[in-house]
Amino acid sequence: MKKYLSMVLALVMLLAVSTTAQAAVTEKGMLPIVDEPITLKIAFPVNSKVEDMSTNQLTLWVEETTGINIEWIELSTTDTATQINMMMNSSDLPDVIMGYDFPYDVMCSYADAGLIVSLDEQYEKYAENVYNYIVPDLGENTLSYVTYDGQKWAVPSGGQPITNVYGGVYCKIQNNMLETLGMELPHTLDELYAFLVAVRDNDVNGNGDPSDEIPMTAYANVNFIFQTI
Repeated sequence: MKKYLSMVLALVMLLAVSTTAQAAVTEKGMLPIVDEPITLKIAFPVNSKVEDMSTNQLTLWVEETTGINIEWIELSTTDTATQINMMMNSSDLPDVIMGYDFPYDVMCSYADAGLIVSLDEQYEKYAENVYNYIVPDLGENTLSYVTYDGQKWAVPSGGQPITNVYGGVYCKIQNNMLETLGMELPHTLDELYAFLVAVRDNDVNGNGDPSDEIPMTAYANVNFIFQTI
């Protein structure tokens, strides 16, 4: 998921850079994005769990890869709309606002007021596959949201959380334990119970102490899908 999010962020920055005269954008598909390092101001609702947007590994990786330094304008996650509205009214605007789902009518009003720019030219030049393939895959609602008055105003993000499912819904069983016990991967509750008892009662880690095996650990509200590792 990290890679996918990095790609989305890089695309947002590419489209932002290409609407300004700050730097020359390199050819499509090439990194870094710009010939000379530049700085973009990006307003973003920051979760309280993030210690520092400027120094976290994803930001540093994106900056190094794209050649674009990011000056983060941290927004509240609970009052984002008010903060963005204040920005719009003051005309003290960042280069990019991301991570916030604008209500469609609000996005349209900002477009009508000339506070945000159309991305048609940038989509066509740098990201036609995003609009032609990714956006339709996200559904008609996304396609309609991106488009207003015959123009494109937003960069959608979305994807399959391929890496996240392991933390949320999978119970991992180590193959070496199955092999040590001479058992197959359990497919029923009875088989799972028998496996856990066998782990508990045998020295499967081979350290000479059959009492230190913990058959299973978990946390609440998890729907398990079993796989071996």
